[in-house]
Amino acid sequence: FLQQDGYIEKLEDESVAGNNTEDIPLHWAIIDFQTPVYCPLNSLIIGSRLDTDVQANTCRLAFSGRLVEKFDSGKDLHKIRFYARKERAGTVDRLGEAHKRNDDGKIVRYEIYGCDLFRKETNMNDFVGLHLETERGDIGVIQSSFGT
Repeated sequence: FLQQDGYIEKLEDESVAGNNTEDIPLHWAIIDFQTPVYCPLNSLIIGSRLDTDVQANTCRLAFSGRLVEKFDSGKDLHKIRFYARKERAGTVDRLGEAHKRNDDGKIVRYEIYGCDLFRKETNMNDFVGLHLETERGDIGVIQSSFGT
């Protein structure tokens, strides 16, 4: 399933022109009102920003969509898989041996040794196989902890 954690300015509607709506990704939202609101299933829900100036030349529409499922936050919370984006930062301590690639002749390094990314008591098995990205955009994979 898709995970969304950012603001979407506009959904791409290329597949709508061809009337193939199956290709449009679904976006789900939980809306929890302070007081109960009667909304039958398949109702069109439109949310607007009422705190903006009525005379301003801006769109007050915040979202719109169909009510597809009843959700009781007291009973149905276990159905939703919440996640939090986590990020760790460390430094490159040293580089592995240099190798010359046969296809383009460039000198590359297949290993780097980092530090300050984890504490000593951290179970590294939980992190083996996860991807790393450097500030330059280079991507790698954690293979093991140092010394194993």
